Amino acid sequence: MHEVVYEEMIAYCRQGLPNEACGLISGPAGTDTGHTLWKLPNEAKQKNRFLLSEDTVAEALEEIRRKGDQLTGIFHSHPTKVAYPSAMDIACNPYPGVAYIIISFTDSPPDVRCFTMKDNKLQQLDIVLFRNK
Repeated sequence: MHEVVYEEMIAYCRQGLPNEACGLISGPAGTDTGHTLWKLPNEAKQKNRFLLSEDTVAEALEEIRRKGDQLTGIFHSHPTKVAYPSAMDIACNPYPGVAYIIISFTDSPPDVRCFTMKDNKLQQLDIVLFRNK
């Protein structure tokens, strides 16, 4: 079961509308918990795609390591689609063992789902959403 910060992630993704918003999640090494959101710019600036450059991700991962954390998730929003990975999401996922969280704004409240994607296969995960302290 993965635990992730909820309200901050939703608010950040809502601010990005009508485009997709994205970022990384980190937590203590050896856990599936994500306490820290890394709000990164969607370099594609599109409502049906997100892009994080290698340099942007490398810089964030270095900061995560310096903090003593590990990457536990990747998140992005779907402004007009359901909270399910698109074919492009599956094909372009560079971290197959990491939780992949999608926030859909097609309903209110937003639908939040979590997956792992390995060898082009999806597995939906249980996730615990919690508020920032």
